[in-house]
Amino acid sequence: MVNKKTVVIAVLVLGISAAHYTTAMTDLRPHVVLRELYYLPVILSGLWFGLRGGLIVSGVIVLLYAPVVALNWAGLAVSDLERVLECILFITVGLLTGLLRDRERAKESQRAEQVAALAGTVAHEINSPLFAALSAAQMLEEDVEGQAKEDVGLIIRNLQDIKEQVRKISGIKNVVLRDYAGDAQVADLDGEG
Repeated sequence: MVNKKTVVIAVLVLGISAAHYTTAMTDLRPHVVLRELYYLPVILSGLWFGLRGGLIVSGVIVLLYAPVVALNWAGLAVSDLERVLECILFITVGLLTGLLRDRERAKESQRAEQVAALAGTVAHEINSPLFAALSAAQMLEEDVEGQAKEDVGLIIRNLQDIKEQVRKISGIKNVVLRDYAGDAQVADLDGEG
């Protein structure tokens, strides 16, 4: 199935190119505007698809725009240099936008790995005393009667609830926040995290 973002990029590139080829070459103003519109798909492709997407789309644009440059070539006139420099800028913008997006994704990935490592460490550190307390409470429950047995049963249920929360913490791969008291936010252990 074709990605919607890919379709948007393709429609923009093809639409702008079609407008270039159907606009009279003698009227330069629309061509200047259309040339500048090429930056939209270049930037979007870099943001959506990273370096590879930015370079592919900017390269395709240069290939589609090259005949317009060739058809209007005036022997190294200022307008010729503008068009050539614009092609270089398409590639540069695609390259830089894609590099920045890939760097951002790498940082996000690194943060997710750090969160998962921290969650695993916290879970491990809580589990050690938790299992000891749970075992002691279960042994104590066998030795007491009446209200004390009910109280120890409540302790065991609460420790088992903590054990379940620790299990959820140890499985965190991505942090999903939810609103808490006031302006605070907490990790949603029951969400997609």
